[in-house]
Amino acid sequence: MLRAHGEIDAYTLGRWRRLFSAARTEAGRSGHRVIDVDDITFMSCRAIIELAEDAQRYRRSAAAIHLIRRIR
Repeated sequence: MLRAHGEIDAYTLGRWRRLFSAARTEAGRSGHRVIDVDDITFMSCRAIIELAEDAQRYRRSAAAIHLIRRIR
């Protein structure tokens, strides 16, 4: 499970990509990647696009990305 927190913007996008890459490697074993977005306070358009593109790649390989967040 990838737990992200804070802001994902132009300044932190490089780190976000590295975390995604590591999570992708880990997910390769199970076919699923779980991302806990509960503590993300801001997500830029570019970060959302990266997530959507990644989800498409997963779908083509019969895998899945799951976003989770607590209901408050």
